[in-house]
Amino acid sequence: MSEKKKFPFYQYLLFYLNLVTLLALILAYLSAFIPPRWIPFLQLFGLAFSLLYVANFIFLLFWAYLRRKFFWYNLMILLIGLGLLFRTVNFNRNTYYFPQTFSVLSYNVRYFNIYHWTSDGYTDTKISNFIAKQSPDFVCFQEFMNKNKFNLTKLFSTYPHHYIAHEDTDFSYGLAIFSHYPIVSYGHLNTKNNYFTIYADINLYGTTIRLIDVHLHSVHINYDEYNKLDSLKFGDKQIVSILRKLTTGYQIRQKQVERLVKLIDTTRYPIVLCGDFNDLPVSYTYTLVSSKLKDAFRSLGQGFGQTYFHYLPFLRIDYIFYSNSFQLVNFKRFRVQYSDHYPISAEFSVD
Repeated sequence: MSEKKKFPFYQYLLFYLNLVTLLALILAYLSAFIPPRWIPFLQLFGLAFSLLYVANFIFLLFWAYLRRKFFWYNLMILLIGLGLLFRTVNFNRNTYYFPQTFSVLSYNVRYFNIYHWTSDGYTDTKISNFIAKQSPDFVCFQEFMNKNKFNLTKLFSTYPHHYIAHEDTDFSYGLAIFSHYPIVSYGHLNTKNNYFTIYADINLYGTTIRLIDVHLHSVHINYDEYNKLDSLKFGDKQIVSILRKLTTGYQIRQKQVERLVKLIDTTRYPIVLCGDFNDLPVSYTYTLVSSKLKDAFRSLGQGFGQTYFHYLPFLRIDYIFYSNSFQLVNFKRFRVQYSDHYPISAEFSVD
């Protein structure tokens, strides 16, 4: 009778660690489909999706090298998540050319650095010059601000039509849409005084399209908490505070995105929807919106498409979605650091 083969202790240890990462990855999958109000903490696993997927892929290679049967469990679970992986990373290099197109640029400008988050000074002139150089037909701003001290003359003169969520003679702020073409009508979605969505119906080439600009609820993790996370030097109080903010944010965004989807469903015009969603592709927010509209990055983007450039390299939280009525011609992400977000743009053809 042969003696049962024993494996080294480190292999048993890695086996159990792999079990934990596989379970966490499965929970990340579920986070994209289960509403945050049901199980709020589940969204935290979605936040770690990319890291979990990579970790389990490394385990896959390790078990394959040792020729262990556990390789097949990793392979099966990784294959189940391929659709979610392609939300996060893309390698499409195709571009298309059509004679009649329009372009949309989306940018969270962080109030043109009025609160001096960085030492670069006000960024209004830099951003205005950048937009003038790109010359998109439409610009959707998040965290826009217009004060007397800012030099936005070029922006307002280039785009004769605009709609700003909170607009006054001396002070305007919030979401903003700037357009080369006439705005026929406009509206918003709000909670109390917070406009998380604005939209404009625009006369373009003799037809009407709806441009929707969103800024869903921010987590409001302060820079001290970000720095502690980055350095891995934080205590129990910081962990509790951060987790509370994250789970609360997911629940608030669920309510907002459900109202946004109702707006999409009741719109009779072709839609371009863009903005800062404050959620990753593996999230309930993304699942809900992408069930209604196409993601421009998934159609023509490349790599991870990072739009929030602090800390982790895969934070894609800014999006441009569009109706099937449009043909996407091009998609770009601009690596300019005038804010804590990168601007993104998409070009569409008009049938």
